[in-house]
Amino acid sequence: MALITGRIHPGEPHSSFVVEGLIKFLLSDNLEANLLRNSFIFYIVPMLNPDGVVAGNFRTSFSGKDLNRQFNQLNKYVFPEISALHDLAIQLKHSFRSAFRFYFDFHADSSKRGLFCY
Repeated sequence: MALITGRIHPGEPHSSFVVEGLIKFLLSDNLEANLLRNSFIFYIVPMLNPDGVVAGNFRTSFSGKDLNRQFNQLNKYVFPEISALHDLAIQLKHSFRSAFRFYFDFHADSSKRGLFCY
């Protein structure tokens, strides 16, 4: 099982394009995509911060806070996106036990060139 998220920062549209490409790849007739579909269940949240995108924010949600920094301060009223993601991850962890293998959070960076990982 793999949980994949993208666009936690509104000013990183590249992550939306990468997640879109990943979804298209996973749905394709490609042999590797078929192998992945047969090996994993994918839960994909392509845009974690739609309110921040609509508001035109660069790094923050509609609340004015960086959602990527709120995982230790869960507040379902101020950060419903992060609370929902946390609840989903806990639910998947308990439902799939050892099958919950991967969490990928896609970002973008204005100064990095090509593919990068932190």
